[in-house]
Amino acid sequence: QRLVASGRTVDLVGSAFNGPAELGDHDHEGHSGWVISQIDANIVAWLRATNPHTVLLHIGTNDMNGNVDIANAPARLSALVDHILATAPGVEVFVAQIIPAMNATVESRIVAFNAALPGVLQSKGPHVHVVNMHSALTTADLADALHPSAGGYAKMAAAWFAALQSVPVSLAPTGPAIGSAVGLMNAGSGRCLDVTGANTAAGTATILWDCHGRPNQQWTRTAAGELRVFGTSCLDVQGAGTANGTQVI
Repeated sequence: QRLVASGRTVDLVGSAFNGPAELGDHDHEGHSGWVISQIDANIVAWLRATNPHTVLLHIGTNDMNGNVDIANAPARLSALVDHILATAPGVEVFVAQIIPAMNATVESRIVAFNAALPGVLQSKGPHVHVVNMHSALTTADLADALHPSAGGYAKMAAAWFAALQSVPVSLAPTGPAIGSAVGLMNAGSGRCLDVTGANTAAGTATILWDCHGRPNQQWTRTAAGELRVFGTSCLDVQGAGTANGTQVI
């Protein structure tokens, strides 16, 4: 809601889908009860399926609450971030120091966990950002022992939004504006992505060619993440291949 109100077009992504109607976009990758290792076991597949530009992580609460190898929890989170960066090198990652808990024992674990995060993340590079979510809420903002009330979630949203605004590239589009036809030029050669011979038949190969701006070099990004040419034809990989040298059509 804050992003849309600021005039930005956003697409939340993830394999899960739920939440209050007022959220609008309900896609996410939050999994009730999951610990860091479970998220880590699935992160590569999720990233490949959704290709996000920005990742928000509030992770570790269930480890702390369940007393799951507390001493090594920061290292597990560090490994998770490594896997994110290796799979999606250009992604901006925001890692929260997690919110407070009602139970004093769990809270003491959370405080120690949060204190370790800047140290384990400081070497990850300029695309990893620590967000102090713990200070954004108090236990008065919780609906139960661990989870925020609606007011608590609003405070979390404000903290995430402020963090995103502090890193403008995290909110920058990752490609051409949706609906605008553009040429796609290879920086190394100075030539453009071109449909061979301006052929409109399905399966026609694409090539690099001197840029001329005619329809067979005009590519339109859609909200579904497609690149279209001639209005209806999508850029595609031959046979859904993944091997080096697979033809793009």
